[in-house]
Amino acid sequence: MNPIAATARNEHENCLQGLLFTLEPDTEARKAERFVINVFKVREILTMQALTRLPLSPEGFEGIVNIRGTTMPVLNLPKILNIGGEKEPDLLLVAEICSKHVALLVHGVESMIEVHTDAVVSAVEIFGESESEYASALVKLGDGVTATQLDVEAILAKFLHLEQDDDPSASGDAEDIRLSGTVLFADDSRMARGLIKSVFNEMGLDCI
Repeated sequence: MNPIAATARNEHENCLQGLLFTLEPDTEARKAERFVINVFKVREILTMQALTRLPLSPEGFEGIVNIRGTTMPVLNLPKILNIGGEKEPDLLLVAEICSKHVALLVHGVESMIEVHTDAVVSAVEIFGESESEYASALVKLGDGVTATQLDVEAILAKFLHLEQDDDPSASGDAEDIRLSGTVLFADDSRMARGLIKSVFNEMGLDCI
């Protein structure tokens, strides 16, 4: 392989590719706080669609929406995270998370970003395990600007029942496969790590 091409590929692979968005409007006094979601989870960005409201829904669950033949829940991220003020968000980030489609309400979308993993700091290092329920990392964007990478799996788990067998591509039952050894794996979502670990444990594997 061309060494220059290999170096470029490795640099690209060691980067976080995300979509930068806001959960509150900009004001004259200050610019809205920025948040990041992995770009590979986002399917499209739409303006607000007609919703079907559901009675007795928890705070932040706005209803359901049908987008291109797929019915999915609509989650209001500013309400869930208790930020954003009085202005209602009107943009939908249509995402696929844990094999489920969901529409996330946000105030604004800024740009696509690509930052080296050296600029990504685990939320546990900053907030501690008890304070990082919905944040997976802090992303340094340069010039003293930072963004919070959300643990969207954890947010989704609050409203939808997520199981280790939610992935329809999985074939067979984990408990039917017995192996031995230790698996090293990584994921930026604490919720996803829990699901992955449970699968490996049922197969007889230890996890790091």
